This record gives sequence, C-alpha cells and structure tokens, in this order.
Amino acid sequence: MMSSGKMSGSLVLLAVIMQGKQAIAQMPPSSVRIDEVRLENVEERRRVTGDLRAIARSRVATSEGGLVLTLPVVEGQLVKKGDVLATIDSRRLNLMLLRVKADEEVAKATVAQRLVDVEVSQRDYDSILSLSQRQASNPKQLADAQSKLRIEEARRDQAQRQLEVNNALAELLETRLLDTSIMAPFDGVVVRKHTEIGEWIGEGDVVLELVAIGQYDAWLDIPQRLASAIIGQDIMIQVSVESHDCEFKPTKPRVIRLVDPTARTFNIVVRLTDEDNTLAPGMAVIGWAPTGKHGEYLTIDKDGLMLNPEGYFVYIVREMPERGLVVMPASVQIEFDMGPRLAVSSGSIHVGDRIVVEGNERLYPTAPVSITTPATAGSSDLAEVSRK
Repeated sequence: MMSSGKMSGSLVLLAVIMQGKQAIAQMPPSSVRIDEVRLENVEERRRVTGDLRAIARSRVATSEGGLVLTLPVVEGQLVKKGDVLATIDSRRLNLMLLRVKADEEVAKATVAQRLVDVEVSQRDYDSILSLSQRQASNPKQLADAQSKLRIEEARRDQAQRQLEVNNALAELLETRLLDTSIMAPFDGVVVRKHTEIGEWIGEGDVVLELVAIGQYDAWLDIPQRLASAIIGQDIMIQVSVESHDCEFKPTKPRVIRLVDPTARTFNIVVRLTDEDNTLAPGMAVIGWAPTGKHGEYLTIDKDGLMLNPEGYFVYIVREMPERGLVVMPASVQIEFDMGPRLAVSSGSIHVGDRIVVEGNERLYPTAPVSITTPATAGSSDLAEVSRK
C-alpha cells in the first residue's frame, strides 16, 4: 500500500506536469513564414565529390644569395601581398653601391672635362679654318686641328658611355638590394619554412612555401557517362563544403577534357570565394552534376530543411480542431540540390503542403503558429536552367 508521503509526492508531480501542459497550451503562436511543396519537372542531378585546391602555391625563393638576417613569419601565419617574409644580409651590396656611386661622380666630372676639351678644340679648328680660307695657314695645320677635334669628341663620347655604364651598375645594385627583402607574391598562409635565421642560402634557394587564400578551386570527379550532359553544355553546378556546411551560389564550371583511363572520370573545376576565411586546401566538397535526364520531383525551399539525430525533416503546418494552426515534423530524403530549392522524396509530405521556412528553429511538434506571409512562388536559378 502506497504511503501518504509517496502519494503526496506523486500528486505534486502530476500537478506540475499538468501545469506545464497548460502553460504550453497557453503560449502565443510563433510567427512563421511558409512555402508550399511543389511538383516540378526538373533535370536530375547526381551527387559527386571532390576536394578544394589552392589557386596558387609557391615555393618562394630568393634571387639574391647571402646570410638570412630575419625570418619574421612562422608556419600557419597569414600574410598579405607585399609583406616581408625574410631579409638577406645586404652589407656587401651597400658597399658596392657606394663605390659605384663614387665612380659615377668621377664619370660626371670626366664628361664635363671632355665637353670643355671639345669646345676648345672646336674653337682652334674654326680659327685655323678661317685662316685657311684667307690662305693664311698651311694645310697641315688645318688637318691637325681637325684630327684633334675628332679625338676630343671621341673622348667625350667615351666618358658619356662610361657614365651610362655606372648608372646601369647603380640600378642593378639597387635592384639587388631590394631583392634582399623577400616579399609575399600574393595573400596566403605560410605552410612550411626551408631555412632559419643565420643560415646561408644561395641564389634561387627556397625560403618558404606559401599557399594562396581567399579563393579556392573545387575539383570534382565526374563519371564518364555524364560527359554528354556536361562537356560543351551551358550548365551551372551547385557546390558545398561538407565539413563547414558552406554552400555557394550555382557557378559555371571549367571542364577539364581529360578522362582518367583507370577511374573513367574527368574533372570540372569551380572557383569559390572564401569570404569568411575558414576554408583550406584538401577539404572535401560535394557537387550536384546534371545527368541530362528529366523527371518530376517534389521540391521544397532549402530554408525549411532541419536536421536531428534521425535525419532530415521539415515542419508542416496543419490545422487542428480547437487549436488552430500547429506544426508537425515530417521526415524527408534529399534527392539532389537545385540551389535555393531541394528535390526530395518522402511519404509524409505532398504537393501543396505548407512547410515552415522561417522561424522553424524555435518550433517543436504541435507548436502553435501564425503565418505572417503567404507561400511564395520563387524558384532557384539552377532549377530554371535545368527545367524543361
């Protein structure tokens, strides 16, 4: 026989449960937006897989050999284009540049002297030429003056060429000095270092490896039997990154017309922009490739899709006596992705059913709802491309 204490506790628990149910029943309905389940004739798509690849990967090398003075980056560090990755000892180059600069000043002075010598020889030649025209000098004097003028002009030209050589050497040394600072050729992340401070590296030696960030190429493996539906066709591919639940707008791919004779697959490449800077090369990607076949499928707005431990489901709005509009969960299976809409199969939903596409994250089975907007009739760009 149950004791009075246990009975009293059971009554209290029952009262609490009843109060909880009454509180739930009295909760105001949640405002939601809905979209109708549609039956559409669309091009079937097949799930394909692939991986992300960096659009650029560089083994950054030095064009100037020397002692490594600084290496201010570490593996995993993000760098911008133009950031200094390492510096090489430039003392010898600076001394060589000082010497060339001094030679340049000497060459300038020599040019100035040669110009004066040419001016003097020109005056002497003009004077003797004038005397010769009045028959006041002999032919030898005129010939000697002309030869001397030509010699001075040649020396002037030689001095000017020497000045140009010194200028070129100075520019070369200045360029080599700039090369002692090794800069990032693009925005990227340092993935490996090949040297350390204090080591001597030669011309052309690799300092570090840099992988580009910001944009990636998704390489997808396509079965050969889908070639006729893809090669030479104006198609759009929907791609997502599985591990990050990242989805991107449908994009026109680049088709690599080379079939692997072993796997009988070829590749298509889709350029993706990593706006959140969360992607990395090697990540698995999923795409939906057209098959060239058409069929009728139930389609739902992608925003209505939910996930629980049992799988994917949607909330359908039902009308119940005395309670009004409530939501009930219905499991669905994704057939293929069409961009903003999904082709699905399910025994629990039918054409015209109203599914919640906004506000569903706060719902639960039999939760009361109020519809804020009617079902919209929009469709995805991808579905428009693939629909007959």
